[in-house]
Amino acid sequence: MKAEGWKVYFFRVENVEDVVAEVFSRLRWKSQIGRNDAVLLKPNFLSTPRAGITTDVGLVKAVVEVVKDRTSQVYVGETDSTAKDFDRVARKLDLGCKVVNLSKDKTVNVSGRYGVYRLPELALNSKIVNLPVLKTHILTKVSLGIKNLFGLIQEKYKIVHHWKLDRILCDLYYIFRPPMNILDALYVLDKKGPSGGRIRRADMLAASSDTLALDAAACRLIGLEPSKVSHLRKIMATEEIEYEMVGETKLDMEFKIPATTLIRIGDFALTPLRIIKKKLFRLP
Repeated sequence: MKAEGWKVYFFRVENVEDVVAEVFSRLRWKSQIGRNDAVLLKPNFLSTPRAGITTDVGLVKAVVEVVKDRTSQVYVGETDSTAKDFDRVARKLDLGCKVVNLSKDKTVNVSGRYGVYRLPELALNSKIVNLPVLKTHILTKVSLGIKNLFGLIQEKYKIVHHWKLDRILCDLYYIFRPPMNILDALYVLDKKGPSGGRIRRADMLAASSDTLALDAAACRLIGLEPSKVSHLRKIMATEEIEYEMVGETKLDMEFKIPATTLIRIGDFALTPLRIIKKKLFRLP
């Protein structure tokens, strides 16, 4: 199947609020979000906010303020994970709207092509504004828009899904298809992400109405062929994506991509036991 051509917009940022207003205009957001629609902002809050690792709080606030002019049903949501109790993170956030622990939201079991997933009702019944961070990941090479959707799975111990991570990411892309995707590249992280590595200031945002187009263009930005990212390659095997990169499309810095730690066997993958122990039992 051939997807329609998409535009992926890149912006240099001096003032976040001004650029967010421009982003929404370029994405024709009022055709995507109606009056009184429920809108869920899905940032990457891997931990307590930290530049380059989690979505910038100022960016999230700026998006909230724009969306609140159109609907009162605005939420920021994230789930618990192996090393994170999101309630603890949420208590430190003042974002101008309700912050929701999606692990505690009503569960809907949703069937995809490759499995059945426990997903939050709020996410399924909302227009999603996807707010990933431009960073590397030792499991997937990069953590961008599609990988950010993995955080909508309600289980805390998501490591149990790593053996078929590519397939799950494909399913989540088709289940959610967020109409608005804004990539936080104010600070970027390379080398050994998603929480280690090297953090540098880049002062950029990127945006698209399609998550796959955004991710493919972001890979180009950092000098990575999108087909080298296994879950993107899997989606592009069945959906030929066309996109145009518009605006400031040079990052002006070297970006080092890590080798993945997953052990691949055909279409499946294994996480080394030492990583499982470290994540589950907090071992050094």
